[in-house]
Amino acid sequence: NIANQPTDCARCHSGAHAPAYDEWLVSAHRTWGIGCVDCKKKLKVHVERVMNPIREKRAYYEKNPDLLGDILREGAVKAGAVARKTMEEVVNSIGFVRRG
Repeated sequence: NIANQPTDCARCHSGAHAPAYDEWLVSAHRTWGIGCVDCKKKLKVHVERVMNPIREKRAYYEKNPDLLGDILREGAVKAGAVARKTMEEVVNSIGFVRRG
């Protein structure tokens, strides 16, 4: 049972999901003698530290859907302007003549 027994990192999947965590993972399993359950508990702390700001931002936009709509509309306007300019460059570079 690898749950609470010190084990080889190759048998634990935590490192595959968080390569930056791998150095700690190797050290913990081999040097500190912890098993996968303890390892995953520590990994959970790191994942939550990264995910919490994302969750908070999502909750903010869920409470302010009009703001999110405004941001999306503004982005669409900017993207449209860039697309028009790009298409103009394409048309000019390949020699198409636009009608109208």
